[in-house]
Amino acid sequence: MAINIFVVSIIVLSIFFTNMKVEEKVQKREYVNIPLVVFEDSIMYDINEKEISNIVQSRQALNYEDRDELYDATIISRNNTNTSDNINAEYILKQKGIYKLYQNVSISQGENITLMSDYIEYDSIKKIAKNNVEFLLSYNESELAGTNLYFDAINEIIKAKDSHFKIKLKEKTK
Repeated sequence: MAINIFVVSIIVLSIFFTNMKVEEKVQKREYVNIPLVVFEDSIMYDINEKEISNIVQSRQALNYEDRDELYDATIISRNNTNTSDNINAEYILKQKGIYKLYQNVSISQGENITLMSDYIEYDSIKKIAKNNVEFLLSYNESELAGTNLYFDAINEIIKAKDSHFKIKLKEKTK
């Protein structure tokens, strides 16, 4: 008799447990994006066999897995003509070869070309700079001012909306 009760109880329990629903408790992990490396008042150098090619100076530099952030930054690059290209901005965001420069942006190439704006997006792979706010581009002593800049350095194309171009003519000598 005890064996019959035992067998029946096993059958009843097995039917009960096979029909019982089990809920999986999934723990949600919050993705916390913290910087991998933080530099305060930093100066970083890119050095090759011959020279220092880039100097990056910033009040704060943050390196994340997917992006780099620079605050109060200056980037100095040496170009082929042995002059330097300077980029200054209060905030620079670099993501996958695209630089987004914010607040008091100033880009100078050598001593002849200067571009100033509050926002510029630069694709370092395609060599295209663009923005959607006011800008001032100076070349020697001539100026181009406007909005919605599109500058293709490879194909040498400059487009802008609401633009105004001032050309300084050379004075004739007697």
